[in-house]
Amino acid sequence: MNRIRTRALAVLQSRLPATPRTPRTPSILRYYSEKPSWQSKIPLSAQLAAIIDATGPLSIGTYMRHTLLSSSGGYYTTSPTPFGAGGDFITSPEISQMFGEVLAVFLVAEWMQQGRPVAGVELVELGPGKGTLMGDVLRALQRFPEMTRAVERVWMVEASEGLRGVQRERLCEAEVAQGKGEDEVGKEAEEVMTGRTRKELGGIEVRWVDMLRQVPHQEGESAGGQFVVAHEFFDALPIHAFEATAEGWRELMVAHYPPASKPTDSATDSPESSSSSSPSTPSTPSTPADSSSASTTTPNTPEPEIFGLTRAAAPTRYSRLLPTLSPRFTALQNTPGSIIEISPESLTTIDDLSKRIGNTRRGAALIIDYGPATAVPANSLRGIRGHRTVSPFHAPGATDVSADVDFGTLAERALHASEGVEVHGPVPQGVFLGLLGLRERMMRIIEGLAAKGEEGKGDLVKTQYRRLTGGGEAGMGEVYKAMAIVPERGGVRPVGFGGSVGGVGREEKKEGR
Repeated sequence: MNRIRTRALAVLQSRLPATPRTPRTPSILRYYSEKPSWQSKIPLSAQLAAIIDATGPLSIGTYMRHTLLSSSGGYYTTSPTPFGAGGDFITSPEISQMFGEVLAVFLVAEWMQQGRPVAGVELVELGPGKGTLMGDVLRALQRFPEMTRAVERVWMVEASEGLRGVQRERLCEAEVAQGKGEDEVGKEAEEVMTGRTRKELGGIEVRWVDMLRQVPHQEGESAGGQFVVAHEFFDALPIHAFEATAEGWRELMVAHYPPASKPTDSATDSPESSSSSSPSTPSTPSTPADSSSASTTTPNTPEPEIFGLTRAAAPTRYSRLLPTLSPRFTALQNTPGSIIEISPESLTTIDDLSKRIGNTRRGAALIIDYGPATAVPANSLRGIRGHRTVSPFHAPGATDVSADVDFGTLAERALHASEGVEVHGPVPQGVFLGLLGLRERMMRIIEGLAAKGEEGKGDLVKTQYRRLTGGGEAGMGEVYKAMAIVPERGGVRPVGFGGSVGGVGREEKKEGR
């Protein structure tokens, strides 16, 4: 079986080009300057302070929504270059084209496993960043024309208008059109931007939407399957944090206090905002290796922090409900001091994905993110700015804020949402990429460079490979995990999770090899 699996992967790998991609740099500032109204005259920190002073402490989830997506100063709605060396963090697709190429191998293998549908296939990316990953995936898929012909459209789920512009220029030939889309919850149809990828990326229709629910579910025999990639998407979804006390779960809230004053008890008459402890800054969690250098620090001239965490004195609507959703949480309720983090939007998103796959018995969802493989995350809220880990309350709107992904709860939720799916993983990213043939892909690129007389560039490719697969502070291979949701098929593992390339493997067996 190992010999068959290796040869099957080699067949897929051999179709990928032996040379690096040609860089295409979008005119990022053009899209950033289209909407000058994005830049609020009132700093976001002042807006948040006014809200808290008027209504009481905010949940961490509400704070994250404001800091990341506020139209008047949110990180993703105002920052022109959050990704890459010139931004605040670097993601795997920005490190090397090899990452997207081997993810394409996963998609092709899964498409083969599901009988090679000839039409109705849709690719969906959640949080597509600068469009680099989708561009690399589509470029690699051109080496598999049978699947490329089956792809009907690409969906880009992106809430940031600025990043949409970057994605459009990276992927599409010409200007995109604006039209009415479909809404899965029956509300009035919303505007959907459409375009078509450049010829070298297949000339496939692309649609942009704000949320996954705007991507129509597939139904019936015409469903070719929705193949979803969520790379560093779930870590940015808002969380709520709770602490177990003798009186039950209490929510951790974000409070405001003047930097020159002594923090005091912020208790009020409202049980939703009352607190029993002084505001404090959470301990800084370890830094995801892709997002910063080895050090954990704040800028040389730190801005005064005026926000901190405080524990609500009375139950909130979230503390009454969210900790009851999983036995993983309830098992900790009688251990005072235990802290858990729960992302409601992550749960609803995984429900949706599971039902899409389970109802049609086609498609797949590949989730790659950072977080513990089995434990419930705690104290993982972090800020990242200038490739350094900082307090999540540092410079709201100018700092990326994220938290660890709870893979165990996502898997549990996916299986609960649909009997038609099974979950594989999480496995370390280094293991996942290795099983997809990343090392072989690296060697092929180095050989291609040598054939062109560019042997010196081979060292850079090796460095990129070590960054993607290695452990420790400089590597991403251990801290990042991969998890897949696929149609139920009796536990047959997908490629990358210990399985073989179904379609190619069957052909090998028939030939008696």
